[in-house]
Amino acid sequence: MVDQLLGGLFGGPDGDRMRSQAKDFVSRYDQGPPDQGYEAPEVLDRFKQVSRAMSPEDVQDAARQSFKQMTPEMRRAYKQAMKERGVPQFQQLPDDQDEPNILAEMTQKAMQEQAQRQAQAQAQAQAEAQAHAKDFDGSVGALLGKEGEKSLLDNPAVKAAFAGMAAFAMKKILDSKS
Repeated sequence: MVDQLLGGLFGGPDGDRMRSQAKDFVSRYDQGPPDQGYEAPEVLDRFKQVSRAMSPEDVQDAARQSFKQMTPEMRRAYKQAMKERGVPQFQQLPDDQDEPNILAEMTQKAMQEQAQRQAQAQAQAQAEAQAHAKDFDGSVGALLGKEGEKSLLDNPAVKAAFAGMAAFAMKKILDSKS
């Protein structure tokens, strides 16, 4: 089922253009340091593009793969940025914790809880729930920073992590189309 959702992302009238852009993004991610080759807005757009179809397990897997590509120092910087943002899942982690599996699990839980909080707030404000993709887009934005405030994606380690998650999800989509 997830493969069908993912496969639909690069189909339709703009499928060839979107596939080309995805391949370009993945190529730039693969060729250089994980925090270079793209600006924060592109990383956010690419992550939102693929995250709409990602299950919590897919998010965690993409995060794990992304963190494995990062240096221990970058992983610790990512964790520190999340702590400073006040993301609850990262508050109890020891300073020297930089294990990719643990960071991936905490990232997935943070995103899922943010989506749930946002959905609850919307449900209170509206009788009808919003579509999953819209909820998830909002939760990613809320996690990374609201408009007008400094974005977590300005931090090179956070940008590298989310670029990696987007790139690994795009690879999965592109491989399923081959």
